[in-house]
Amino acid sequence: DIVDAAGANQAAVNYHFGGKDGLYRATLEMLARRTQEEVPRESPELRALPPEEQLRAFTRVMLGRFLGGAEASPMSRIIAHELLDPTPAFDDMLRDVVGPQFARLTQIVGALLGPRAGEEEIKFSGFSVAGQWAFFLFGRQAFGHLMPEIAGDAALLDRLAERIASFSIAAL
Repeated sequence: DIVDAAGANQAAVNYHFGGKDGLYRATLEMLARRTQEEVPRESPELRALPPEEQLRAFTRVMLGRFLGGAEASPMSRIIAHELLDPTPAFDDMLRDVVGPQFARLTQIVGALLGPRAGEEEIKFSGFSVAGQWAFFLFGRQAFGHLMPEIAGDAALLDRLAERIASFSIAAL
């Protein structure tokens, strides 16, 4: 299907990518680069904000990827697939996409918890925050039926991100 859509032939895929696995890995690499550009990770302006505001911004980006209609990331669907049924590219995806995002999230969570928090508490808390997003990653089809407006309404998505961030901040 991909070869037909690209107007290419199977031999070209084999030549350029070494086969389907190579094409899949190249797709992951391209999406990983795009994903890293979207994450509010390295912006000095964002890092200067209080950690509560950083968490709000991070939450909005993640929910936008999972539920954002036209701005939803195809990488989100691949991450969901890889988490449920890992392929040989799983370790690369963790290293290149999920790992850096989780590292940034735990920096924010660590700042919210304060200097007395240990590494385990910070990671567990990071998992708790990310788990709220994962609910929307894996439940996207259900939300499309139960609340279809969530994917196309930026203001509604902003309110959801605020609710998750406020809930997380209060818990932390």
